[in-house]
Amino acid sequence: MMRFWHIFKNELSYWLKERSTYIQFILIPLIMIFVLGSSLAGLDSFKKEDLSLPRVTLGVVNEGNPAMKEMLAQFVQAKEVREYVVMQEVEDEVSLEKQMRMRQVDNGMVISKEAGASIQLLQSTDEIINLMINTILNEFASVSAMQAFQSEHGKAIDLQRASGFVESDFKGPQVEMGLFSSQSVTSMQYYAVSILVMFLLYSGLRFGTALFVERSNYTLKRMLSTPARPYEIVYGLLLAHLILSLAQAGVIMLLTSWIYGVEWHIDLLSLVVVCTLLSLSSLCIGMMGAVWFDQSKTLHTFMQTIIVAMLAVSGGYVLIPDIQEAVGVYTLPYWGMQTFYNFMMDATSVSIQKGIGILAAWAFVLTMISLFFSKKVVSK
Repeated sequence: MMRFWHIFKNELSYWLKERSTYIQFILIPLIMIFVLGSSLAGLDSFKKEDLSLPRVTLGVVNEGNPAMKEMLAQFVQAKEVREYVVMQEVEDEVSLEKQMRMRQVDNGMVISKEAGASIQLLQSTDEIINLMINTILNEFASVSAMQAFQSEHGKAIDLQRASGFVESDFKGPQVEMGLFSSQSVTSMQYYAVSILVMFLLYSGLRFGTALFVERSNYTLKRMLSTPARPYEIVYGLLLAHLILSLAQAGVIMLLTSWIYGVEWHIDLLSLVVVCTLLSLSSLCIGMMGAVWFDQSKTLHTFMQTIIVAMLAVSGGYVLIPDIQEAVGVYTLPYWGMQTFYNFMMDATSVSIQKGIGILAAWAFVLTMISLFFSKKVVSK
């Protein structure tokens, strides 16, 4: 047992002394998460953050319709409306266009003097402001029509009271597109998870490459001349890479939470369990690859291909629901990502346990298979 821990400590200290380790562990994941998360944040599949709506200045040109002007002024003075719109009178349409170009007013409206009281709306280049003004004017038109109808029947209506229901429309857009079940995550959360899973899978490539280096230096064969058994050598090295992988996962989660504000909603024990299962599965694949292939480049190509392919069909780079449902559900990263997303979205314990159970099955099968390769890795 002492030999096992000695091999483990030597391998772990070697990688911790390498400067490239910290670049691969910290800098590269953060850059990838930032690039993917920020560039693809506008996709409809991701949860949109609540917007803080600005207060809009509406320039109004009245060409000679005092009744409509009075109705609009009364409507804008309603408490629920004036929080978002302030009305500013403008002499003519030319002046209004000039003020809009100079950004003295955000939007413009021209009230004609015809009997029909038609309204011409001059919109800005800001889609959010345009949506706000259109919504408010739709409410104004509804209230005006209601007042005209009730006036014909001898009843009066208070525009400010009638506009009270506008309040619910301006608490901020809260659009939420379904990604998993009925909930969704932000783009930064989504790619923080996918990059985390990707680097956990890359631990197998790192482990397989390390075995090739030790074999080419005849270190593994020299170890066989010692009392250390083959499984002690292999699994001592494997444990060191597993600890490195868990440390990287912890760093990614802490830094993305601190720098990018990613909310993980996961406890320490669950984090260790999920990351251990993912990394252990990948390490076992890397060990088997070190036996199957005779060159490090071939192993590198093999591991790169299966990791990228599995992540692609699991939706790790771009959301493709049809492929995820048809192929992705049979891959390791799919269930790793799903488990993290379930934590983020506070899903039921049944959904989380299902994901962990499938990951455990993957890890168990691959570990059992790798037992047959442990001796060949050292003696090859």
